[in-house]
Amino acid sequence: MVSVSGKVYLAMKTKVAEPIYILIGRNILAVTFLFAACAKWLQLSQFVGTLTASGLVSLSLAPFVSILIIVMELTAGIGLLIPSLRTQALYVLLMLLPAFLFYSIWRQVQHIEVPCSCFGPLFKIDPIPSALLDAGLLGLTLLILRFQYQLQRNRRPDPCLSDPNPPAAVADYTKG
Repeated sequence: MVSVSGKVYLAMKTKVAEPIYILIGRNILAVTFLFAACAKWLQLSQFVGTLTASGLVSLSLAPFVSILIIVMELTAGIGLLIPSLRTQALYVLLMLLPAFLFYSIWRQVQHIEVPCSCFGPLFKIDPIPSALLDAGLLGLTLLILRFQYQLQRNRRPDPCLSDPNPPAAVADYTKG
């Protein structure tokens, strides 16, 4: 804060550093979803078959839904690596991960024997471990989103302390 002629101004000169666990968590999410999208794309017909076998998607809609999921995973994975798109990418994950969690639970309840194709043909994950993975990724996403919100809130000047026309001393301080 800078005080000029009795008025207090909040000058945001320094950046708030993000903890290393947020950086690691965000990169884990990015790599996970980029890897999953690429693996699904390489075995698209198997992924379409898995969706159809679940009974949640009709045969006519399965190719469209499969490609939509892959595009959303790619969007989230790439978005997490671009600073200006991180928050939006996290919101994409907040749409995907509950759906994936529901799908894992659905597979367990309905006794669906077809592998989930979560990571294409590379990993065959049973429903319970898949649900735990989805819940963990959802928790990580919520943690990172919470930090992103706090980071944006800390960078925003307090409207009660700032003046729309600060004196030159404050304007010079915030530029430097």
